[in-house]
Amino acid sequence: MPKLLKAYTTLEVIVVVGIILLISGLVVPMSIRQTKLNELSVAGKDFHSHVFVQQQNAFSGKNDANHGVYVENDGYWLFEGESFATSTVKDKFSFGKGINALVGNTEVVFAKGSQKPSQDITIVLSFDERNYVILINEEGVIDSYVQK
Repeated sequence: MPKLLKAYTTLEVIVVVGIILLISGLVVPMSIRQTKLNELSVAGKDFHSHVFVQQQNAFSGKNDANHGVYVENDGYWLFEGESFATSTVKDKFSFGKGINALVGNTEVVFAKGSQKPSQDITIVLSFDERNYVILINEEGVIDSYVQK
């Protein structure tokens, strides 16, 4: 008498593959979204850090110049000088793909020897329905948080 081989039926294999596809269909989009939200957080923290460095450069009198940040929709410039338009040293940074600042072209300048900005400013970086908010008040305090 021949020995019976045990195996899975076609139906069992189809059910298992279907479950795997269903789980993948749920997990992959969530992980992609979470990756983009992490990129938003990193972009916000990088921007916050660069503003702080510009503030400290101005306070210490680095290169005997004012220091500032000029914000565009897709990125920002760090500069030395009275304003972005008249500045001599400029470095460009991008917020990252899909991340935009919800402000028009805006600049903040820290005067040489001071930590106080030329104006209060609120910068909102946006991706999907999440925002990363950076606030600089008239005393030069820089605060940031994620807004859901």
